[in-house]
Amino acid sequence: MSEQEKKTENQILDAAKEVFYRKGYAGARMQEIADEAKINKAMLHYYFRSKDKLFERIFLESFQNIFPMIINIFVSEDSFEKKIEDFFEKYLNFLLKNPYLPGFVLYELSHNPDNLSKLFEENLPLGRIELFKNAFAPPEGYIQDIDPRQLFTNLLSWAVFPLVAKPILSEVYQMDKEEYFEFINERRTLLPKLFLNSIREK
Repeated sequence: MSEQEKKTENQILDAAKEVFYRKGYAGARMQEIADEAKINKAMLHYYFRSKDKLFERIFLESFQNIFPMIINIFVSEDSFEKKIEDFFEKYLNFLLKNPYLPGFVLYELSHNPDNLSKLFEENLPLGRIELFKNAFAPPEGYIQDIDPRQLFTNLLSWAVFPLVAKPILSEVYQMDKEEYFEFINERRTLLPKLFLNSIREK
């Protein structure tokens, strides 16, 4: 692939992310993606034969970017507290740069759950269940009998929900784009404190 072809492909991927984010998978149209990328529809189909193929490419790249980052945080030698801080900081940074991703995951979960299973098999290390169990075992000073699955579920949901619920939050609290961005930024420092306090022994 030539440099120009790579540039055009990246241009299409960036445009598709924007359209998928605005319209969701079901509402996105190939013509709208072509318009966003400033190319004709024939060229779009030359690079990606269908909306499904385009969606799969973006989803796979996003998946491959986020999960190694999460794994690296929790297999590090850092303290439990530092891991929680790094998770919220890096995960929210990633979601702000890729706001379409939570919607993609929800779509895949409801329409193509087998695709997600395949992605996990191909991109996460063997023994991942034990890896995550060990990664989420809190040290002394925290409640010891919490199922690690519950901890990880809370981490994900606390980080992801405000991105999924952006239309609701923006409407209820009358936040424009800049105010919403500041709201998410504030959560990066707030969430580690809330999460750690929620599992400290009283």
